Amino acid sequence: MKTAVKVWSRAFSVINRIQKLMADESKLLCAFGVIADVQYADIDDGTNFSGTSYRYYRRSLDLVKTAVHDWTTGEWKAKFVLQMGDLIDGKNAALGASRSAMDAVMSELTRGGHFVYHVVGNHELYNFGHDELLTSDYMKSSCISEGGISTPIPGTTGYYHFAPAEGFRIVVLDTYDISMLGQDDTTDSYRSVRLLLCRMRTTQVYSARN
Repeated sequence: MKTAVKVWSRAFSVINRIQKLMADESKLLCAFGVIADVQYADIDDGTNFSGTSYRYYRRSLDLVKTAVHDWTTGEWKAKFVLQMGDLIDGKNAALGASRSAMDAVMSELTRGGHFVYHVVGNHELYNFGHDELLTSDYMKSSCISEGGISTPIPGTTGYYHFAPAEGFRIVVLDTYDISMLGQDDTTDSYRSVRLLLCRMRTTQVYSARN
């Protein structure tokens, strides 16, 4: 009981500090924009793969334009933008429009002059190989070890960290660094996941027989 009381006391203490920090504008460390799942494609509206939700492929660019306008004219101007993945939709690959779609979205996303940090999404990897994506013009700029940005192997991994303000650090992960999606079947990444899946299937079959 005493332990629970201490935990709650600490939680309330943290909440109070956050509230005071938010109430005092002079304590603002930085303001930045966040955008995710734009999934742009120059095609008519449709549904997702399972047919459970509607997608406005072409009109998603309007949302990007609105976001950029808010980041540049709002009360707090965005210092940078964090793009959380799935900037274009996977349907672009079958249309041969992967690069043109990416160019269209990036043209609008960077119109406000913000530096854009990118996260690797599965829809990007439906359109590009993992290494191809990380060395593309739009992506590699956020994975270069300079200007406060750090990554173990620049241009070949999608995880990195940066400090936009004193006492504030953002860590970006690449959940497809070890994956079969977007990886060539000769890579260690692809083979390690495939081996793991084979072992899991073998274990399941053995358990079912016993």
